[in-house]
Amino acid sequence: MLGLSVVMISTGQMGVLKMTLKYLRKKVDLTGLNVHWLIGDDYVDHRKIDNERCRAFIRATELFEHCYFPGSNQGLGQMFNHLYEKVATPYTLHLEHDWKFIKPVRLKPLLEIMEEHEDISCIRFNKKITKALPLLFWLGESEREKKIAGMTLTQTKAWTFNPTIYRTSHVRRVLPIDNDSSERSFKAKMDATGYQCYSLGKPGETYVRHLRGISWGRY
Repeated sequence: MLGLSVVMISTGQMGVLKMTLKYLRKKVDLTGLNVHWLIGDDYVDHRKIDNERCRAFIRATELFEHCYFPGSNQGLGQMFNHLYEKVATPYTLHLEHDWKFIKPVRLKPLLEIMEEHEDISCIRFNKKITKALPLLFWLGESEREKKIAGMTLTQTKAWTFNPTIYRTSHVRRVLPIDNDSSERSFKAKMDATGYQCYSLGKPGETYVRHLRGISWGRY
């Protein structure tokens, strides 16, 4: 049975985390997979954030096998580094606390595609409702789209922390990433490897929506 770890990173915002988990359960089909759950809740000193309440909620779910609850702020990069060192499955669903799946997705067929196609390093879930951004896609180049096992994948230009299925081994090869500008650090290191990133569906097809919360860097 294919193994998948769900890796979540939160910042004490229980409301958005609850919404993310609700729609993960509602829209994402994990049937047929050996699933493991990991979460890190970074400590944030902010009047609108209650880390202890959020961490109590996380414990009460009895869902997560590994919980990382630091007593001081670590930053996104360090949280990422810590959690991915703990992953023991070949694939990872990366899902930060403030994303909502809005379209049903079955993960087992996507992992089976990745098993058969070594050139596919990750499959991301697109958030764009209209046309795709030129920074992310090669617009007008139909050869970037692949039809595999009845599903459409489009090769993209950008690595991201948006909801994505990663090959865990590829991510771990670029660790550690920098704490400052962590997503840019991750993108630069993944670009340097030559790994190929794909998005589920055609450019502009929407699978996730960003929830309103307190953004990283506003603490």
